[in-house]
Amino acid sequence: KFRGDNQFGYFPSIGLGWNVTNESFLQSSSMLNSLKIRASYGLTGNQGIDAYGTIATLEEINFRYGTDNNFPGFTIDGASNPDLKWETTASFDVGADIVLFKNRLMMTLDYFDKKTTDLHQAVQIPSYNGGGSVIANIGEMSNRGVKLSFTSSMLEKRKMSWLSTFNVTYTENRIESHGDVDTVFAEYAVPFYSENFYVLIK
Repeated sequence: KFRGDNQFGYFPSIGLGWNVTNESFLQSSSMLNSLKIRASYGLTGNQGIDAYGTIATLEEINFRYGTDNNFPGFTIDGASNPDLKWETTASFDVGADIVLFKNRLMMTLDYFDKKTTDLHQAVQIPSYNGGGSVIANIGEMSNRGVKLSFTSSMLEKRKMSWLSTFNVTYTENRIESHGDVDTVFAEYAVPFYSENFYVLIK
């Protein structure tokens, strides 16, 4: 989908875990059955564009040239962008898994922080430059929050068991940057006219 050196991406990741209950200072604990602390960091890539998203495309259109007849032709539908590259998301997560009271209560706590850069955005091209749009790497977005989960074994019998689970999540999403775009064009339809215009809104 991408061109040149941008066809390939490098997205490493690493994860670490520490089973604290294996340490000698917790071996004698009767209340705590398991405690695991973990952390991870990694990069992921997104290439979610059309197969020919970086190549200029044409759209069929009819012209009348002041007559009552339609004459077929073509106009630019999307400009090319050979410099388009992968969206990249950097993800950090730290959490703990806790098991208490002879495996009757399990808790999971996670904090996550994600930041996506080089977002794929369609940028409108004004009609005086040919119109259409082009996909470009513009802007940054962040996503961070906390997840908490409780699972309790309410009943354990030979032929029946009952588990109850409670989850709560807090998430904050933010647009960190709109990139270096100084102008934004919006499409505007003129009544009783077959073509649309683009107007400056920023």
